[in-house]
Amino acid sequence: MTGTGVVANVVGGVLALGLIVYLFIALIRPDRDSGAKRLRQGRRPGGGRA
Repeated sequence: MTGTGVVANVVGGVLALGLIVYLFIALIRPDRDSGAKRLRQGRRPGGGRA
């Protein structure tokens, strides 16, 4: 295996592992309503309490 092949395999493996971890975390912790999304929908920050 050439040096370039080793580097490509390492980079590909790290990217694949990072993607798997990211998707796993996204499944465990679903995205909450972000502040920007709340403001776009016209909701007040603080859960709608006056």
